[in-house]
Formats: sequence, C-alpha cells, structure tokens
Amino acid sequence: MRKNIRWRFSLPAAVWLTLWLYYDQNGDAVYSICAAAFHECGHLLLLCALRDMPQAICFGVSGMRIDRARTTRLSYPQELAVYAAGPAANLLLAACLLPFCGKLPRLFRAVRVNLLLAGFNLLPFPALDGGGILYASLCLRMTPDAAAARQKKIAVCGAVPLAAIGLIQFFCGHGQSLFSLSLIVVVVAVVLPATSM
Repeated sequence: MRKNIRWRFSLPAAVWLTLWLYYDQNGDAVYSICAAAFHECGHLLLLCALRDMPQAICFGVSGMRIDRARTTRLSYPQELAVYAAGPAANLLLAACLLPFCGKLPRLFRAVRVNLLLAGFNLLPFPALDGGGILYASLCLRMTPDAAAARQKKIAVCGAVPLAAIGLIQFFCGHGQSLFSLSLIVVVVAVVLPATSM
C-alpha cells in the first residue's frame, strides 16, 4: 500500500518567505508563490494521473520540490511529459490571465512572473525541468550514461554564454539584476545536482 505524501518545511525557508512577504511592495512575492504552487501542481497532477505518487513535497529556500520514490518506473516519454507539466501549467495560467489584463492591469505582473518561471525552468540544466526534458529526450536515442554525459556538456555550454551576457551587461552599467541572474544560472547549471522535480 502506498504511503501518504509527506510535507516538509524548512525553518530558513519559512523565515525567508515571511520577510519576503513583509517587505514586498508591489505584490511580486504573492504572484511568485502562486506561480510556484501552480507549477508544482502541474507536476503533481500528471504524476497522480500516471499513478506515481511522490514521497514528499518539500518547501525550502530554493523553492518547492517534489521528491519521488527511487523505484519509479515511468517510461522516458512519460518522464518527459511530467517534467514539461510544470512549465506548461505556468504558460496555461499566463494565457488564462492575459485576457483580463485590460481591466486589471496588475495582472500583467502575474502573467510576467508565470512566463519568467516557465522560461527559467525550461533552461536545459540538470536541476531544472528543462534538464529533465533534455535527459528523457536523449535517453530515447542513447544509453542513460551517455545521455547524462551529453546533458552535462549541454548545461555547461548553455551556462557560459548566459553568464558572459550577464557580466557584459554588468560592466557596461546596465544594472545588477542581470548579473545576479547570470550567477544564479551558473550555480543552477554547474553546482546544484539534479533534483527530483
């Protein structure tokens, strides 16, 4: 019999979330949390439909994460679909909100946050959904070991130009946000290991 899903919350995440909500001036924190929750619901709904119930849903400083059982035996096309479900949920939510932005201009922020979250997660890095999509796609054509090696090369090749663009923009005086984003991209691409979801 399948165990119930465990919920895990980290204290640093709770503190960080509280401070973010308290000091948020324009509502981006609420939009971001809702977008992240909708993203994970996309993964979760498809996993449940495929009868692959996750072991735990974790809330950490880096965001929400779904931990799956190591005995998971989904096919590679199914894995691809599960990884794609999160970004697809954000794109669907953005598309549903867009028609209402004329009457409620603040919804443009929610649309933007969902598009950014979907786009960021589609980057082909092992710790992101794009990395899972890439790995599952490669496994359809080669062995898992060869796919993992190819995925790592693609991640590094993708991180270098993104980091370079951020550095160039920073030294040209076009703001610190893009530089910070480039550092995040490098950390996600090279340092962080692949996550469950």
